[in-house]
Amino acid sequence: MTATGSDPVRGVLRVGVVGGSIAGCTAAMELLRSGHEVLVFERSRGGLTGRGAGIGTPVDTLELMIDRGLIGRNIPHFRVSEHPLAGRSSASDRLGRTALTLPLNMALLNWGDLWGELRRRIPDEAYREGEEIVGVEGDGDGVTLVAGTGERRAVDLVLFADGYRSLGRRMLFPDVELNYRGYVLWRGVLEEARLSDAGPLETALYRLHFKGLPGNAVFYFVPGADGSTRRGDRWVNWACYIPIGPADLPDFLIDRHGEARGSSIPPGAMRLSEERRLKELMARHLPGYFSEIVSRSVETFAQPIYTATVPAYAEGRVALLGDAGSVAPPFTGSGVFKAMMNAVELASALREAGSLEQGLQEWSREQTLRGERLESLGLQMEQAFVWDAPDLSALTPAEAESWWRDSIRFPDDFTYLAEAESEHAPGGRG
Repeated sequence: MTATGSDPVRGVLRVGVVGGSIAGCTAAMELLRSGHEVLVFERSRGGLTGRGAGIGTPVDTLELMIDRGLIGRNIPHFRVSEHPLAGRSSASDRLGRTALTLPLNMALLNWGDLWGELRRRIPDEAYREGEEIVGVEGDGDGVTLVAGTGERRAVDLVLFADGYRSLGRRMLFPDVELNYRGYVLWRGVLEEARLSDAGPLETALYRLHFKGLPGNAVFYFVPGADGSTRRGDRWVNWACYIPIGPADLPDFLIDRHGEARGSSIPPGAMRLSEERRLKELMARHLPGYFSEIVSRSVETFAQPIYTATVPAYAEGRVALLGDAGSVAPPFTGSGVFKAMMNAVELASALREAGSLEQGLQEWSREQTLRGERLESLGLQMEQAFVWDAPDLSALTPAEAESWWRDSIRFPDDFTYLAEAESEHAPGGRG
């Protein structure tokens, strides 16, 4: 039986998932386990393991994914307990001056390792690489996916998990635009063998405010090649939030071959003159230990940062997952959490609802509210870490604690601070 119209959701749904990244794979697994027929359409070929470098998520989120069998307990990762907030105090100060150290409860992974764990649990026949979906047509009781090849496939439900530039969001809400935030995320990795001293990053995720420039940077270890967590094999993942005005963004996105990149500059494509300029900028604004990490990195990459707010996560038989829905600045560390909760709660809503429409409506209401809360958190952090970022090297511990407490309030259902401390620590749950 296929659930259509107002029939109870007790039969097998035919589900098409557009996008085979973390959100798409998580949703596919949850729905397959609920007994539905699922096909994932990923336009790229050859896997997505090369995308991105490091990713962080609260330990509680990682543990829930393990408990649900979405990933294995032996997934390579590091757990860090300290979040130093620091700034450059003088040219001779290697680590800068730490104004405040927050208790952290974060798991740090290689993006490719996480995606690989999810992908391996999806049957190959349910994951179709190299198939781009270019449109969706609805008839009331179902929808039809239209592929770039012209192939058409009838399904009961379409889930768009196709990222922040989502086709699904543009189709459902053509008036919702991506809002460029005025800065880019410039990223890189450095092999531990090229690191002068591993000690500062052993248990910490550092956040450095620039001195005399809006923006900040983060530095932390992630597993290295082939998921190795051995000392000497690890990678330092770093990310710098650097202001680039809207008028200057098109020029920034021209790669070393003169090609205009619409959304990001992948590893190895940034103009050498631009990469050199950014490294020189960081040498002036970061403590020596961290600017050396940036300077020694090669094939760096970058992406503009956007936000988007959707009025709903579902319309008719089409739903949005992960960054295909609302988009928050990445400071929050909530991307994996959001993708997992979207998927887990969708499968639950479809099991418990009296009809497909009711299930989608109730699920959409909850996901829309969560998206708004996480976007609000991201905008708080944007203001605190970019536009109104204080000179942390000049703050007393009391001043730094007051700044954090006044600037950041986590929502009730999400925090990356250590749980035992979060309710009483600066920035604890509101």
